[in-house]
Amino acid sequence: GEQTILTALAEEARRLANWDFLTVAMYADERRGWSLQKVVNRMGEPYAAPDQLIEDEGSIVGCAIATNRVVTVADMSAEPRFRFHASETIGKQGSFVCIPISSMNRCYGAMTLESKSPGQFSGNEVETMYRLVENAAGSLEVLYMNNVAKEFVHVDHLTGSLTRKFFLRKVEEEVRRAADFAAELASVSIAVDGMGEHLARYGREGCDAILNEAVKILRANISL
Repeated sequence: GEQTILTALAEEARRLANWDFLTVAMYADERRGWSLQKVVNRMGEPYAAPDQLIEDEGSIVGCAIATNRVVTVADMSAEPRFRFHASETIGKQGSFVCIPISSMNRCYGAMTLESKSPGQFSGNEVETMYRLVENAAGSLEVLYMNNVAKEFVHVDHLTGSLTRKFFLRKVEEEVRRAADFAAELASVSIAVDGMGEHLARYGREGCDAILNEAVKILRANISL
């Protein structure tokens, strides 16, 4: 999933560049904003913490995400902007680079690298990091599209019945509709006994065949 991609990104960045601090910011739906999803602190010194929110206005990371452009700061002591949030209490020294994680269709966040040495990141090094982040964005794009596809798949490919997620959504709709019209609503639940035993005896294909046959019998005897 997403965390696997971000972990691989950090590991590869560790191999390709010399840095002291690395962060990855992603959009957090539950917090309705960008926040740090991953923080790697090689120095063991005070730095940003995971889940730290990114301030859109006035932060280097917020600017990089908003403009979808790489931001490189050769000397943080001369940089007026803060890295992540106005309340951060991190010393301003060394160099900093922020690279948006973006595909053709959307921006997923940004990766930052920081060194305590000024001018640490050369143009070639930043270009290498950009290509690495570009590959990560491609992987996130595939993951995102797969999730979108799953969201809109309403029918189980095996039985031709509604998927659990879509079925529960339809149940909620019917409950609301019954409440709106003060109508009665009935629900019948049917289970196939001993599926654990069937799985052990017949395997996954056998269980799939049992479910498929059960659905056929129900459809043949129930008026929808």
